[in-house]
Amino acid sequence: MLKKFNYFECKPTPTPYDPNVHLKKNQGEPFSQLKYSQMIGSLLYIANKTRPDIAYAVGRLSRGYSDANWITDNEEVKSTSGYIFLLGGAAISWGSKKQTIISRSTMESELIALDTTCTEAEWIKSLLMDMPMVEKPLPALSIHCDCKATIDLVKQSHTNRKMNRHIHVRYKSMKSLLSKNIVSLDYVKSENNIADQLTKGLSRSRVLEMSRGMGLSP
Repeated sequence: MLKKFNYFECKPTPTPYDPNVHLKKNQGEPFSQLKYSQMIGSLLYIANKTRPDIAYAVGRLSRGYSDANWITDNEEVKSTSGYIFLLGGAAISWGSKKQTIISRSTMESELIALDTTCTEAEWIKSLLMDMPMVEKPLPALSIHCDCKATIDLVKQSHTNRKMNRHIHVRYKSMKSLLSKNIVSLDYVKSENNIADQLTKGLSRSRVLEMSRGMGLSP
């Protein structure tokens, strides 16, 4: 890829997205949007096919292209959802996506992310059911979430909590998947949640730890 874009002056960095670096509007020379989109497209292909560890960083850079300008973290009003599924210790499906609606709390943000994850889990289980070599019946796919409040909310038989329509639809969808034994929800501490790398920039040590959890080699 470096050869393709004739980009040999770059310096290696210890992490895909330094948590101390904030994107900002470009104040230097304008960059060709066509060339930039080609670069991002190549990186997205790599991130989507073989390298979940760079998915968040590439996602942030692709937003810069879509918005035509670099954006600062202070301007962000929507959270990022991240998920990853493992089979036999190896990553088989992952995603890092900007949420489409504005959440009013951390729990709502986690609920949106969990719904995205459960939707992917439903597709994965359907795919596994069609594979004759997979032993049946399949157990519920275990979803690990680091927000106890969100897990408790979805597992409750009913709730009086006020939700807007978009959140309520996601809530009912997850309740349905739980009742059908398609997914199960389990709590995991944030420091052990390997999807953390898909939602934010991390230190070098955390990147290595999370990447190993994804089944990636250094």
